[in-house]
Amino acid sequence: MMSELPVSEAERRRRVPGIEFAGEPGSRYARIAGTGIKVWLLMHAYCVSGENLQHLREAYPHLTEEQIQAGLAYSAEFPAEIEARIALNNAFDIEQFWRENAWSRPPWR
Repeated sequence: MMSELPVSEAERRRRVPGIEFAGEPGSRYARIAGTGIKVWLLMHAYCVSGENLQHLREAYPHLTEEQIQAGLAYSAEFPAEIEARIALNNAFDIEQFWRENAWSRPPWR
């Protein structure tokens, strides 16, 4: 069931066991409980692999099947959130960032 209205973190955890939230207020994100792995990163890897579950398991060998399934379930339940995070990541331009924050550019770059 996909959700259109904002849903509290407590409700999201109830709907998808195995998910927790981290981050500062205003920039919180879903992650696989007990791992620190952001759901959107897991799903990005899944998409890049051509939605190949075996490749995902190989990329995250330390995750249990239940943890992987929790990430997939969360993404299915809240696809707009995951898609937005992936799009934001894909839109990031490191060269532009370094132009605006020259102090952060590593000396070898």
